[in-house]
Amino acid sequence: MTENKLGLGLATLLVAGTMMGSGVYLLPASLAVVGSSSLIAWFIAIGVALLFAGVFASLTGRGEGGGFVRRIEEAFGSRASFMAAAFYWMQGVLGNVALALATTGYLSAIVPALNTPAMLLGTTLAVLGLFTLLTLYGPLLIARLEGWTLAFGLLPVLGAATVGWFWFDADIFRQSWNMTDGSVAAHLPTTVVSILWAFIGLESASLAASMVKDPARTVPRATLLGVAGAALVYLSACTLINGVLPAGELANSNAPFADLAGSLFGASMGVLVAAFAALRAGGALGGWM
Repeated sequence: MTENKLGLGLATLLVAGTMMGSGVYLLPASLAVVGSSSLIAWFIAIGVALLFAGVFASLTGRGEGGGFVRRIEEAFGSRASFMAAAFYWMQGVLGNVALALATTGYLSAIVPALNTPAMLLGTTLAVLGLFTLLTLYGPLLIARLEGWTLAFGLLPVLGAATVGWFWFDADIFRQSWNMTDGSVAAHLPTTVVSILWAFIGLESASLAASMVKDPARTVPRATLLGVAGAALVYLSACTLINGVLPAGELANSNAPFADLAGSLFGASMGVLVAAFAALRAGGALGGWM
């Protein structure tokens, strides 16, 4: 029934929300060991991500449903499509556990009592159980959940990407340009690969094509819009943070955006940022499930 399927807006939120999970909160620290020259790698990675998005959009647009797995079956047979689906499912299972652990980790920053092995295990299992139950209500609930957690969970990142630019210091950005022993070009390949990790999930609308209204038209547009929107937020926020926090400090941070908020607005903001991060990781978990 079409009334229970996703339109362009919710499908776009599904793509953006599935990509923009817990990783966006940690990526600036991972890239700080390279320096602010990672900006070059960002442009390359965004181009590659849009290319992949175009491929998935094209594959979905060639049929009436089933996503890229169905297109693989049509081109190479059922064995090839089974292997593609099975490997994708396996990485999804592992990714879901990682997202549940990330959600629990952020919650433990708010409630220190959770920070024991037994409590972490119990909370992680509870998070997985909760989102398993939520997915039973269907794609509309999950897509709306993605929208709400994307709106609230990414407030620290969106804040950095917008108002944070009032604190941008070009001197800090220049001093952090290259933190490696080699040339900027030498570390580009590995940096691009690290950044592409933040775009995993761009295929989510394609895989959920059977749950989308008019998939041949909606899925390609939702895929490209979701990737482009996420890329703009990523690029702006991760560039800004390199112009506020020195690379050495950023590289040693376990919560870059919490540290950014603390440096600009006081330490009490760290707890709020942790709560937002837990929301976003949970929303991404729902999308992946």
